[in-house]
Amino acid sequence: MAEDSKTSDGMVNKGSTTNKEKPSVREKGVIYIGEKPLLSYVSSIVMDFIDGINEVRILSRGRWNARALDVAEVVKDQMKDRFKVDTSDMKVSSVDMEKDGKKMRRTELEIIVKKSDK
Repeated sequence: MAEDSKTSDGMVNKGSTTNKEKPSVREKGVIYIGEKPLLSYVSSIVMDFIDGINEVRILSRGRWNARALDVAEVVKDQMKDRFKVDTSDMKVSSVDMEKDGKKMRRTELEIIVKKSDK
């Protein structure tokens, strides 16, 4: 059952799953952007492409949105010699959160990175 959970920066995410419900292994085809180095995310996407996954979702929230855009562009640039990469499918939404009793809204970004043969 969904309940309020805290994110790594102390924010309360209303109605989301708790850490106990999240799988311990990364879900193939989905990348959650956070504090790791940029190339860590790029490597994960490239590995998914090599493993035969043709579409990867990059998900970010708040201050990590700029990094998500950078990751998508680096993947596109790095893979241009091997396959065609399309990053034109993006979705922007917002989510209500709470931190230290204050309600706030954060922007969420989803970038669909699609791979196809040249």
